Amino acid sequence: DFELAFGSVNMQIEAKRAFSADAAFATAASEGESICGDTVSIFENKNDYLYALISDGMGTGNTAALTSEMCSAFLRNMLTAGNRMETSLRMLNSVLRARGSKSETECSATVDLLQFDLYSGALTLVKSGAAPTFVVRRENVFKLASPSFPIGILRALDAKQMDISCEDGDIVVMVSDGAMRGGDECSYLTEMLRDRELAREAPSKIADKILRRAKAEFDVPTDDISVVVVKIRKDLCNW
Repeated sequence: DFELAFGSVNMQIEAKRAFSADAAFATAASEGESICGDTVSIFENKNDYLYALISDGMGTGNTAALTSEMCSAFLRNMLTAGNRMETSLRMLNSVLRARGSKSETECSATVDLLQFDLYSGALTLVKSGAAPTFVVRRENVFKLASPSFPIGILRALDAKQMDISCEDGDIVVMVSDGAMRGGDECSYLTEMLRDRELAREAPSKIADKILRRAKAEFDVPTDDISVVVVKIRKDLCNW
């Protein structure tokens, strides 16, 4: 906008998001449990960041669910208020260690956190004991993994960060370790994500199909399973 005032011209520039993202998730409790020990959260903050989080409490059932829900609520509150990811995770690590020292049970959880800048398209993954993340870009499927300990175990935060620049049409798939067969083996998921017909579907349908296939990989699922799907679109034409 331009404004003529007192013999000068004032120019005001308004920024607009260059990207948008559709996200959905699906979860399932392990065999014999009524409550899923994973907690999934998807939200935005005032700084135009989209966040997706999978927290997997150690174990299954109520105890695991309580820890993962606490992690999710803490991070959601901190990040929604505009705090940095590193600061939020360090504080959460301290909270879990303090809580664990006051009880006889371990208080720890994995944290798989995605931050997507809706202005620039920059995507950051932070993993603390989390399973690999998969990025689908056209006909290619990339697996992003970084070994680390769950949050709340070590005194110092052990979280690994990965940064990528997203393109129009990218699909990001996050899973909890319940979806991994034989530890780090996940060939069935790579095979699914190479199917271009699957990539054309809505995130909710993709997440449901991955969840059903993950459950089918095990005769008796012994761990909770969570799937998050984020489809990214570049929107410069919406000015």
